[in-house]
Amino acid sequence: MNRITNWALKGILMTAASAAAFATPILTFEGSTVDIAGGGQFRAVLNSDPSQSLSVYCVDFNNYINPTSSYSVNVSTAGNLSDTRYGTTAQSAFTYQTAPDGASLGTASQRYGEAAWLVSQYDLTPGANGGAKDIGIQNAIWDLLDATGQHETQGDYANWLNNAAKSGGLSNYMVYTTSNVASATGSTRYTTGGQEMISIGSSCPPVSPTPEPGSVVMLSIGGLMIGLGLMRRNNKA
Repeated sequence: MNRITNWALKGILMTAASAAAFATPILTFEGSTVDIAGGGQFRAVLNSDPSQSLSVYCVDFNNYINPTSSYSVNVSTAGNLSDTRYGTTAQSAFTYQTAPDGASLGTASQRYGEAAWLVSQYDLTPGANGGAKDIGIQNAIWDLLDATGQHETQGDYANWLNNAAKSGGLSNYMVYTTSNVASATGSTRYTTGGQEMISIGSSCPPVSPTPEPGSVVMLSIGGLMIGLGLMRRNNKA
């Protein structure tokens, strides 16, 4: 009986270890599609899977990302923003408490929803810095999600902050935060390198971490050992 239990226990432990070893999602940038004042729209793919090709948009002014590199990222949805750069930030810590017209810009979760709404308003017209309208939208996004005193005032940013506060935000979005940011704490979370991007609507693919080859093997062996343990137990019953 002990031998059978040991077989099953070893299989369970190996299966658990292999599941934990699944790789963190990798976001690979394929270049800037529309450059908007240094931010804007980028094309990217998750886990080198063409079916997870998406458009992502810059929401972080203070950090630079190489638009042709790959990054380990934490992927967050509207329901859980704890791994994002500002998801755990107190409302009082944001640079802008209100829009220029006095309307509250809200909590961290509200701000990400408002940033997603602002992204949905882009024209993305090719041209110098993406066009005057898009410059105002991009600057409003950067002002909305900042806790370092950054103040971007290009274009019609004030009007777009006013509109964002009244929009109610979007809930169908994903945030891609480089892993070094997600693991940082306190104020270093705002200033550490890396980047944060957002995708909205149909640009939000299902995310499933890609297992390392060794993890697949361990998972298979673990399942086999559990099965053998149960078979031996049934044969002895």
